Amino acid sequence: MTAPVPVLGIPIDRLTMDGAVDEIERLAALGRLRGRTHQVVTVNADFVVNALEDPAVHRVLRDADLGLADGMPLVWAAKGLGLPVPGRVAGADLVPALVARSARTGLKVHFYGSGPGVGGRSTALLLERSPGAQLTADSGGVIADPRNPPAEALDAIAAVDADVLCVALGNPKQERFIAASRERLRTPVMIGIGGSLDLLVGVRRRAPQVVQRLALEWIYRAVQEPARLGPRYAKDIVVLGPTMAKHIVTARLLSRRTDAGRLSMAAIAD
Repeated sequence: MTAPVPVLGIPIDRLTMDGAVDEIERLAALGRLRGRTHQVVTVNADFVVNALEDPAVHRVLRDADLGLADGMPLVWAAKGLGLPVPGRVAGADLVPALVARSARTGLKVHFYGSGPGVGGRSTALLLERSPGAQLTADSGGVIADPRNPPAEALDAIAAVDADVLCVALGNPKQERFIAASRERLRTPVMIGIGGSLDLLVGVRRRAPQVVQRLALEWIYRAVQEPARLGPRYAKDIVVLGPTMAKHIVTARLLSRRTDAGRLSMAAIAD
């Protein structure tokens, strides 16, 4: 696999959707063999802003086994760094892709979290699309402190014995939950999927494809939930925009200096 792109210290893997599913399936098999958990993060602008403000969140994203660009700002940043990724790998698209793969290979996928009834509705819908998939769901209870999840919640997840656990608690809560519970659960792959299930069943509407292609999905979502998402997106723009621009300019200058240094050393050697 090609080396990831370091965006503000967070590795973003250069994978297509199919490549991401292939890699998750490989990590699941490896996790079964070695008895360890691999964490997958779907990184968007809000994740990065949270990571800039919280070193613990940054560490989780930095140390993840697979980082996917779930957001056009990450795609643009990679391009600006001269290390483009194939495109966006959105969590809302990754979930059905994993379930479709499950129908073909028997990969066991379990959803944990989301609102009451959302997990069950998502499961029913996905099984209609991908008959035969090994898919289960549990909305779970309230997780007051994701860094200290209740034993009964972990016992229920462990009993399912899934290959891939999709945690729908929102960022950064789901990442903290995974980091705190991975050693206890040893589920081969754990992924934070945010509000992907809400989008899947229509609790929240997803933007039309043309809006997604124009990278304006965030505006579509903000219009739906102005009180919740308006301040968040405004903060993302104010915080991430200048920070990302500085990061790209600095990385470009450093790269040029490094290349110039290499040329100078080559001239000296000659």
